[in-house]
Amino acid sequence: MQWKPGVRRETEQVLWPIAITLVFTAGALLIPPPLVVGSGNWGGHALSYAVVAVVLTRRAVYPLPAIILGLIALGAVLELIQPKVGRIGSVSDALANGVGVLFGCAIGCFSRRLRA
Repeated sequence: MQWKPGVRRETEQVLWPIAITLVFTAGALLIPPPLVVGSGNWGGHALSYAVVAVVLTRRAVYPLPAIILGLIALGAVLELIQPKVGRIGSVSDALANGVGVLFGCAIGCFSRRLRA
């Protein structure tokens, strides 16, 4: 896969983690919690992490294990810090994040092979 003109691989390796962390942290900490406890959005968690995993896998900025471990760790850490800001952290949400990461990486790898 070719890189965009003017964007170096090293630049992407720095900017992707910053952008992803800022977006997910803002979502986890600033979006109001659900009105009913236990009414979490499992599909939304999985989908959001899957989309990011597809993009990172397709861009091939990092090795696949780094993408998987990094995104799963981010999802787990965000679930752990949510109680500190008046939200409810959930093991179920962390699992949904992980499933989304794995699913997204599988789609990204499959689509890269189709283009090859």
